[in-house]
Formats: sequence, structure tokens, C-alpha cells
Amino acid sequence: MPGIKPVQIKDIIRSAVDKARAAQKGTDDLRKAWQSAAGNEAAAHSYPRKKNGDTVVIVVDSSVWMHYLHCNKNVIENKLAVFLATGKGVHIKLMAGE
Repeated sequence: MPGIKPVQIKDIIRSAVDKARAAQKGTDDLRKAWQSAAGNEAAAHSYPRKKNGDTVVIVVDSSVWMHYLHCNKNVIENKLAVFLATGKGVHIKLMAGE
């Protein structure tokens, strides 16, 4: 068929593995930044689920920690922006979870 080039399976697999490694590194970097910004104790009760643009969704395991993070939201957002080196503001969205 004209215009279709065959692709080796090894190239498809290599590409998929590279994408998965990059995604995992991004997740690891976000978790480390969250731990640094929120502190070890708060990070033990919460974790970043995903980053979408300048918003980071944080899952919190109890209402006590939800309240704590909400009360310290501005400070944590500023620290998180520094640790992520975004050059712009970062917003956190807190949600109850596991």
C-alpha cells in the first residue's frame, strides 16, 4: 500500500516503554515536590493524583488533614510552584479519597 511504511515491533515497544518511563518520572517528581511543599507528615496523609495545567489534584485521607491543607493552601501552593519550577502559580485542588 502506498504511503504506509512497515514498523518493527521492537520500535513500537521501545516507544511505549520510553513514554511509560517519562510518565513515571513525572509522577515521581510531582510526589517529591508535594512532599517538600506540604511536609512529610501531611504528605503521609495525602498524595498528588494528577497535574492538569497549573492545577494539581491532591487526594487526602481524612477530614482533619483536608482542613489542615485547606488552611495552609496558599503557602503550600507557593512552595509547590518553586519545587516544580513552573515559573507561574500552581493551584491545588483537594479531594477526599483513600
